[in-house]
Amino acid sequence: MNIRNGKYWVVAGWLHAAAFMYAACLPSVLQGQVTAGSHARACEVAEATVKRSSTDRAAIGRGYRELQRCAAKAAPVLAGGWQNIPVDAQELTGLLAATRAVRDARVLSAVQRAALDRSLSTSARRAALAALEVYADSKLVALALPAGPAGTAPEITVAATADGAAVQLGPQPFSDADARRVLGEVLRVLAAEPRGGALRAQAAAMLDAYRPPV
Repeated sequence: MNIRNGKYWVVAGWLHAAAFMYAACLPSVLQGQVTAGSHARACEVAEATVKRSSTDRAAIGRGYRELQRCAAKAAPVLAGGWQNIPVDAQELTGLLAATRAVRDARVLSAVQRAALDRSLSTSARRAALAALEVYADSKLVALALPAGPAGTAPEITVAATADGAAVQLGPQPFSDADARRVLGEVLRVLAAEPRGGALRAQAAAMLDAYRPPV
């Protein structure tokens, strides 16, 4: 075998190896693209399901639960849900479950207003108070950091709580301290309601047990 032929076979070997590696990696790359696309589509469907007027309350409840994995889309939808709190128990349960799993300042503010709104039903206000309590007690202890663009800090989108629950961080995340401050403000207002107030006794008991910072 002369040198020229030797070079030919070496180059051919490299090309064959490169083609093999590309073929082996391509399914993983495509799978990642399909997975990301499927997730985005699922979030769009969940958002549309919750927003549209429908008599299928169970479907809307499932839509809210699906939004737990869609922080960016979930935040404005959940905030809107607390501004127009569903009467149906399945919808309210789904809204509460999704709210607990998404941290965004817009949702926190909407939940705070709902807990203080005396025109709402007692069950709706109790659900809002429960969401605030979960926020205040769920300490974020671990963060997943997807790679950011070159030269920039990675975007934090997912967190875990002390008990291992996954939490989605919305575009406007809030801290544990923010959650405790808001809960404290709400409890003090509710505990000062006139005697017979729907949440007065519960708020007073929570203040005594929780003692959030003043």
